[in-house]
Amino acid sequence: MGYMSDVTIVVYSLEGSEVPFAALKLWVQDTFPLREAEQQWGAEVGFHDDMGCMEIRYTSVKWYDDFPHVQNVNKALARLQDDFPRRKLDEDHPHNGAPLVAWEMGVIGENYDDARVEGSEDNECRMGIRREIYFD
Repeated sequence: MGYMSDVTIVVYSLEGSEVPFAALKLWVQDTFPLREAEQQWGAEVGFHDDMGCMEIRYTSVKWYDDFPHVQNVNKALARLQDDFPRRKLDEDHPHNGAPLVAWEMGVIGENYDDARVEGSEDNECRMGIRREIYFD
């Protein structure tokens, strides 16, 4: 059977961002390998308008970096902040050039100590792990 993991990925607009939810949703639908995630990996995809985020949840999958789907997911996430404009504030403002969107990913492996959360630059740290993955 192999080593299995649960993986949850969320993509969202950052606090104070003017990126419309519809634009972020369209980015996920166009860039993220959703069809493959759902049809071949059994992922559940949720668009949460009330939270302004998209969630892709994989359950009991082999999540290895050398698998093509995992590589495609990582490539899409790496592009996210480059595909949206950055904050345009006064030149000396500390948040000038900061991203407007972010992603976070939680992975729980079979071993008790194999759990991690990672994310993009300036993410809001909204994800945590309690031997289950949650996002708030």
